[in-house]
Formats: sequence, structure tokens, C-alpha cells
Amino acid sequence: MGVLSAVLLASMAFRAAWALAFFAPVLGAIFALGWWYMARSRVIVTPDEITVIGLRRRSRPRSGAVSVVRADLIQPRGPNAESVFVLDGYGRVLLRIWVHIYAREDVDRLVDHVGIAWSGPGRPVTARQLANAYPGIVSPLEQRPYLFGFAAAGVLTVLLAAIVGTAILLSL
Repeated sequence: MGVLSAVLLASMAFRAAWALAFFAPVLGAIFALGWWYMARSRVIVTPDEITVIGLRRRSRPRSGAVSVVRADLIQPRGPNAESVFVLDGYGRVLLRIWVHIYAREDVDRLVDHVGIAWSGPGRPVTARQLANAYPGIVSPLEQRPYLFGFAAAGVLTVLLAAIVGTAILLSL
């Protein structure tokens, strides 16, 4: 939101009304996409497969699922985020279920219904701690959230400077 506010402020300062006309629908589309994601999110367990439906549909054969890891991940600036990882025999992630959009009781029933052994740290952990206990379970970006955040902020700053610079040059 800070970047969007800065862009809108810059657009008013340089009388570039096109920025406001562009970013208002973009923000509306982001909210609509979030609502659509929440409305259609489902986890379906059949005798043959486990399917997670979110922004896209991911199905994996139930026979490949060997274990389940439940972890409460500490987020850098926010509430903890519980995740359920369904792993194959080699410890690779078949499916990841973000628990925050489901009721905890429903997730408990899901893990019990799948009927395979589950484990987890038993306490809130960082993504790096989880990766040390279960190698390959979380991505390197998730293990280093501040590095990713600073890199993204740098790219957005360069992009914003290019947009403002172009607006200044076009207004001359």
C-alpha cells in the first residue's frame, strides 16, 4: 500500500492523471482476485487422490502420500501461518495446504481422514528451522523473507523512478 500511495502522490504532483486511472482498476482487480480465491478454496480427499483447489487445481495420487507435516510458521511481521505439507516417500512436498483459510477443526479432520502418519515441530518455528528439520520442504525465498523483501523493494523503486522520470519527460 505504501508504494501505491507514493505512486498516487507522484501522479498528483506531476499532474499525471493516467496513473490514478490505471491503479484504481488494478487495485480493484487484486481485491476481486482475493475474494475469488477465498470463495473457491477447497481440499478434496478421495480414495484415489488428494486435491487442493485455490487459484489453481493441484491433484496428487493418494498412494504417493507417505507422511504429513504440520507446522506453525513464524512470519516476520504478522501472525503465525500454519501449513500442512503432504510428503512423498523421498520427503518431497506433494501438496501444501495453507491452513489460514480453513477452520482448525476442519484441518484436524482432514489430517485424520487422510490416515497417514503426521509429524511436526510441535511449536512455532521459522521457515529456516523447518527447512533444517525437513530439507526441501520450504523454498529458499521463504527461508529468507527479508532478503526477498529488500530485493522486491529495490525493483519497485527502480520501476517507480522510471515511471516518474518518463512522466516528467513527457510533460516537458
